[in-house]
Amino acid sequence: MEIKGDHVLVAGGCGDIGIANAFLDQGKRVRLVDLHIAPGEALSAEHERLGLIELELADEAVTVQALRSGQCLTRAQEP
Repeated sequence: MEIKGDHVLVAGGCGDIGIANAFLDQGKRVRLVDLHIAPGEALSAEHERLGLIELELADEAVTVQALRSGQCLTRAQEP
């Protein structure tokens, strides 16, 4: 899969770390959004271009409010 641009946001991404690796191999900056980020923490520690956002995505209104307000927990390493 080819994605144009430098940034990729993967919803539910901590359930399938392989997709994050594929995008990292392409040189993308990746953010995994998931309610359970523990599976992605080791990979995030290894890659400065990978960040984690702990957020429940099932309720659209809550998700939008959290992202707009910055209330979601973000674990990202910025250069």
